Amino acid sequence: MRFTYRHPTLRPLALSVHVWFLGNSIVMTVFAVYVLRELALPAWAFGVALTAAGIGGFAGALIAPSLGARWGAGRAILCGRTLVVVPWLVLGFAPLTAETDVVPSPPGC
Repeated sequence: MRFTYRHPTLRPLALSVHVWFLGNSIVMTVFAVYVLRELALPAWAFGVALTAAGIGGFAGALIAPSLGARWGAGRAILCGRTLVVVPWLVLGFAPLTAETDVVPSPPGC
């Protein structure tokens, strides 16, 4: 640990990872409460959102080695850290309310 935190390149990387993990933990906890309580969306809708996030993460993990080889590790990491914000921004500006139909109701309901 001493080597990592004294290294001029590894220290900022390690600290940014710590901040990302903390922020991601907070956001995911608040997201669950917001979706399930405030929006009153069904649990399956929350599951679909988490599934989409998992698929996106898996796709990112598949292309990361080739991007790292092409752009260099630093640029690939910066690109990944920037792109992880995009879905949250889209979600933050989406006009989604509890009355919004995620799946259309069958006729007569």
